[in-house]
Amino acid sequence: MGRAGSRGDSMWEKILLTVLRVSPVILLIVLLLSQCGKKGDKQKVQQTTTSDLISIEEISSLSVCEYAYNGIVQYDDDHILYKSTVKVSADPEKIQYTVDEENKKVVFVIPELTVEQPVIDIDSIRFMDKGPALEIHEAIKICRNDAYQRARTSDKLIASARENLKAVIEAWYSSVLNGYTIEFQDDAAKGGDGP
Repeated sequence: MGRAGSRGDSMWEKILLTVLRVSPVILLIVLLLSQCGKKGDKQKVQQTTTSDLISIEEISSLSVCEYAYNGIVQYDDDHILYKSTVKVSADPEKIQYTVDEENKKVVFVIPELTVEQPVIDIDSIRFMDKGPALEIHEAIKICRNDAYQRARTSDKLIASARENLKAVIEAWYSSVLNGYTIEFQDDAAKGGDGP
């Protein structure tokens, strides 16, 4: 009976050893499958390359700040009231960077920001003093120029756009640059082609 018991123990030992060997593989498969349908943080082991960085930059224009402005502009002996929206954007193709492999950091150069042509709310245009002394398209042109000049010279708007662009760059590249620190350097900040 001692032998039969040892044979049984031996069989159970084999089963136990098999389970112990196979269970980590099964556990790994279950964990991987449970992560397949989830959205959110997905950690990937990958090598960061310059081509990874370049592939993210394939967007032609990136709006980084929107500015709502209620303006008053003088025209001859009258004043025109209006509402406008001005966007500040950056060209992602002009985002430059250097990769320091030794120190595991990437330094991004913030490109020149562009003040886009303002959008004037036509229904908001009002003449304060004498009434409409000019055609609506002329009033729009005057309001657009005023909104553009005010936005272009607004240090707060440009600073906010810079900070927003930095946040966008960090969000874009953080998954690609896993393990690297991100730093920024300003290139220029004012610009635009005018209204």
